[in-house]
Amino acid sequence: MTTPSNSDNRATLSVVMIVQDEAHRLRGCLESVQSVADEVVILDAGSTDETQAIAESMGAKFYTNTDWQGFGRQRQIAQSYATCDYVMMIDADERLDKTLVNSIKNVLQQPIERNHAFAIRRRNVYCGHFAYKFGRGERLHRLYARDTFEFHNQAVHESLNCDPKQSVVLRGTLIHHVCESLYHLKKKQLRYAEDWALMKAETGKKVTLIGAHARSAFAFVREYVLHGSMFSGGLGLIIAFEAGIYTLNKYMLLWEINRKSAQKQRQR
Repeated sequence: MTTPSNSDNRATLSVVMIVQDEAHRLRGCLESVQSVADEVVILDAGSTDETQAIAESMGAKFYTNTDWQGFGRQRQIAQSYATCDYVMMIDADERLDKTLVNSIKNVLQQPIERNHAFAIRRRNVYCGHFAYKFGRGERLHRLYARDTFEFHNQAVHESLNCDPKQSVVLRGTLIHHVCESLYHLKKKQLRYAEDWALMKAETGKKVTLIGAHARSAFAFVREYVLHGSMFSGGLGLIIAFEAGIYTLNKYMLLWEINRKSAQKQRQR
């Protein structure tokens, strides 16, 4: 990585990450961004493994914030340490393919784009296998002018404060290693489900038991049929079932929070 500079008339790029206990995946991620990053900023939520040692050995700027307020807020704090023209927000389980690297290099050679954010197509890998999906996969706003955009405050499933009309899609793919095992997937989903339920409860969202199960069934159908997971064979069936289970967990946890809140209200 080079020191941020405009001496070559090229825009500079801060690769920004939030992590916790990512020693087993961090090196591969950092290697994939080395040719485009002028600096790498890592904000750690309290790792107990070798995450910091690996990050610093590869030239990253390492900071810590253990006052967890959700993914959105943690990304905002991480971005505050960036110093370059552009920010690329990436996670330790993601990798840039060669086409995407070239697309980013092309962006950096142009005048700084402050009216648009760049969306990147992401393709998921489950337990070492690519999953089929209709179309070209999800598009995420991950590359943007540092002084124009930032992530919203959502506790989970956070997004950039960017209007869809401000979106420019880059060529290339962000390869997302979703999980190394089904145990890892379930553990990850339970955390997201809890964060989502707490976030929605704060906004006053309600759900019934029937509604929770109906949403779960729809999530399975959407993933298996509408998104095309059925073309991934047995893996696709597992992915669809896990989508349904994740949705059920989200809404059942929300239902439980609603029920406990109602009980407290009656006891007053």
